[in-house]
Formats: sequence, C-alpha cells, structure tokens
Amino acid sequence: MVFRDGRKIPNKDELITDVCIIGGGPTGLSIAREFINQKFSVTVLESGDEKFTHHAQVLNIARSIGRLYFDPVFTRHRLLGGSSTTWFGLCRPLDRIDFEKRDWIPYSGWPFGLEEIEPYYQRAAEVLHLPREDFLLENYLHDGQQRIETDLIETSVFQFSPPTNFREAYAETIALSKNCQILLNSNVQEILTSEDGKRVEKVVVKSGRKKTFTMIAKVFILAGGGIENPRLLLNSTQPYKAGLGNQNDLVGRYFNEHPHMFNATITHQSLDFFQGIYSPMDYKNPTSPMPPTSSLILKEEVKREQKMLNACAILVERPIYKMKKEYSSTGGLGFMRLAEIFSHDRSLFGSLTADLGRVIKNPGDLAKILSEQSKAIFTEQKVVSLRIMMETEPNPESRITLSDRRDRLGNRRVNVNWQLTNRDHEDFNRFKTALLNELEGLAFVIDEINHELDEAGWPVSMVAAKHHSGTTRMHKNPTRGVVDENSKVHGVGNLYIAGCSVFPTSGFSNPTYTLVALAIRLADHIKDVMDKGDFPKS
Repeated sequence: MVFRDGRKIPNKDELITDVCIIGGGPTGLSIAREFINQKFSVTVLESGDEKFTHHAQVLNIARSIGRLYFDPVFTRHRLLGGSSTTWFGLCRPLDRIDFEKRDWIPYSGWPFGLEEIEPYYQRAAEVLHLPREDFLLENYLHDGQQRIETDLIETSVFQFSPPTNFREAYAETIALSKNCQILLNSNVQEILTSEDGKRVEKVVVKSGRKKTFTMIAKVFILAGGGIENPRLLLNSTQPYKAGLGNQNDLVGRYFNEHPHMFNATITHQSLDFFQGIYSPMDYKNPTSPMPPTSSLILKEEVKREQKMLNACAILVERPIYKMKKEYSSTGGLGFMRLAEIFSHDRSLFGSLTADLGRVIKNPGDLAKILSEQSKAIFTEQKVVSLRIMMETEPNPESRITLSDRRDRLGNRRVNVNWQLTNRDHEDFNRFKTALLNELEGLAFVIDEINHELDEAGWPVSMVAAKHHSGTTRMHKNPTRGVVDENSKVHGVGNLYIAGCSVFPTSGFSNPTYTLVALAIRLADHIKDVMDKGDFPKS
C-alpha cells in the first residue's frame, strides 16, 4: 500500500518527522508536492481514508446557530484529496483591490499586495491544470466578438480546472518520494506546546477511540480548512485555556462566506452575445474540461468611487421552472433542503422539522414546483440566468466556536455562526441595481425574479457557496490577526496555517486558486527556514 494507515501504528507510539502537515486536501497536498525530494522528512496526517467513508465524515458534524446555512457536515469532505474530489473547478485570482486596505471596509487589507502573490498564481495554474496562466479578456474573445462593457461594468474571466483531483493527481507521487509519507485515518486531537507556549513540541493523533500516537516535528502546518483549523486551535488548551494562538480572542472570528443567488433571466435579440466566453455555464451537464466563462463586474474605479464591496454576476443556463418565484419561496426552500437529504448533501437531523414546516405551510408552492418539474422531464426548456456572488465585509461576530458536544473521538464539535451585515445587504442591492440597469441599456431584456425576502431583506433562496474563510486571518499585528504575513501563528515559533482560513478578505472569486498559490508561497518559506535552520523563537 502506498499510503500508511494510522490505525496500524502501535498504541502510544511516538513518530518523528521534520515537517508535519495536518490535512491532506488541496492545501496540504499542494505544500507536500513542493517538498518532494527535499533534504527534510515530511509527514501528511489525513483524518479520512483514501476513499470517502461516512465513518470519517461524521467527524465533521457541527451545528449551525447563525443565519440559515448548509448542514456543516457536508460542506467539506474528510478524505485524502479533501473537497478537490468533488469540486467544480472554477478558478479566478483575487483582484488588486481585494488585497488593499479600503477605508470603507473595516478590517480590510492583506499584509501584501497582488504583486507578491502573482508569481505563485502562475505556479498554481500549473498545479490546477488551467489552460492558460492569464485571465485577460482580450485573449478569450472570438475575433470580432462584442464585449459586454459600459462606463460602469465590464467582463472578467473565470477559468476551469479539469477539475484536478489532488488525490489522483499528486498523492501517490508524494507518498512514493524518498522523504514523504501520508498517514490516513489519523485524526489530530490536540497540539501540545512547550511550557511557555512558544513552540509546538508534538501533536496527539487518534486513529480510533482507544488508539493514540504522537507526532514530533520541527515545523507544523495546519491545512484543515476554515472550520477545522480554528477547531483544532480552540481544542488545544495547554497552556492557554482559550486555545492556542487565541491570546486576542481572534481564532474562529471573521468567518466569511460568499452569498450567492439567482436573480433574473436575461435575453438579447442577438444570440451572438451568448457564445464563446459569454456561453452560459450548465452545472448539471458539465464537460471536461469546461471552457472559460465570463462574469460581469463593476469597474475598479466605480467600486472605489462608490465605496462598494466586490461582486460579480455569472451567466448560468438553468431550467425555466427554477427561475419561477415558487422555487425561490419559503416553501421552495424547505423542499430543496429536504431534497438535499436524499442527495447526501445533508444529514437526516438538524432542521428537518423546520423544513417540513416550511413545506406544509406553503403547499401551493410545492404543487407548482412538482408540476413544473414533471413538465421539464419532457421539455428541456432552459433560460440564461444571472447568478450574483459577492464579497462580504469581515465581521468579528460571524464565527466558529466550540460546542459542548463531542465527536466519537472525544473532541468538542463546533458551532457555525454565519452572520451578514447591513453593508453586505446594501451593497448586494446596489450592485444588482447597477448591473441590471446597465444591461438594459445594452438592449438586454431582464426578467427579475420577484423574490420572497427573509426578515433581514435577503432573498430566502440566497445560499452560501461553502467557501469557509477568515477564521485564522492574516495580519502583521497580533491584535488584528492570528497569523503573520508568512502564515506563522503569532507567538508560536514553528506553527503555520495554510488555506482559506488565513484570508483577511475574500473578494468574490472562488478560493481554490488563491489557496493553492498561498500554499506554494508558504512551502517556499518553509524550505528557506529548513535550509537555514532559522526557526523563529516565537
């Protein structure tokens, strides 16, 4: 077997490696790939198995206590390769403005600008098997093709990874290299430090309820994602009762997501507009590889002048019945959430009663949905729709906290408290209004959905994108962030964090392209540290 199984390691054994990576998803494997055949030893600890198992997946069970959210247990996949085994492949870099400190967005600003990460974006494009390294619109337009652009809006490009499955593409090569190993079914339970808390000495790993081993290393890297990274820090309470790296009560805060929703159908007398880069995506019938696609955004100077959050609208081909009001109603929401149980996107428990209540209170909506669905079996009538996805401002009250409940291995589970702000809602409406007005000025015909709204004024059909970020945010100042500009935990000399959880702000782009670029950047930093033997003292 290429991969080692943590369940076969003797109880209470002590293993030693130079670099320990906690998490075998796209972040952890991107880092490990950079370490192949280096002069130091590397161990990747993966909680799951080589293939998906419910036995591992149930360790993700969490409770949503904020605004309505997906069942957290199915928002990430606990197996080798992580969510790269199921993702859609949509890739785009963050914008220059996303890295900047914007005076109209509290807590915004990265420790570095776009120029710092651009070389790593180029290397990430290779890792993700993107067709091109650039995202310049002129390189994606057909000869003579008209672009959608006005004084306010312009077209931006998304590319698609095939999508790359990191388990299939890289895991075996990593495990067969002379200096690397991957341990499956190895759940890190706690991080143990020196008495002063300034250095990690080892991590406690469970491979079963009564089977434990420890891993000693010179450098530790957390790569477990935006929920599991803070969970592990908060569960590591020695010597700090509030959790490791949590001296300033920042671990788990600023939990960020991408709200997205379908808002309108769009038509034009010239079908030429819906070809090439403007061909609408079809989520239900993907090709491999998917061709690049467009998104409609506000121009950078407009965002600056009007002091707006970043947002985009993507053209999506969608069955016509899914664009009717009933599908976006409270009853439709309940029906769709119940359907998620049968598609294994949601557990049987949670808000089952609430969703049944939504359906029972709105039987007319359910009847119309089922009627339209039955018609769709015989008539493949589809329309082009606009799906808005947006950045939200960093919010310290949106957070991951520990629950009193424990998983089967004894670790405290988490509560997911997703919160949005008034600015988020205001800028969603401002962006939508500006976009639709500009498209109408270009002779597009817009049929906006008359959404049912929730108590905060959002469409009830609005959902998150399952992009967990911000919970161990990056900032040079330890009172403003959990990790520094090199992703090292403030005050802990040999502990680093990788992945979306370090994003100070998220822009509107899907995060995988950026998290891989940051992982490669971190790997370069660790190689330099290991080469020089220059380990920070705290």
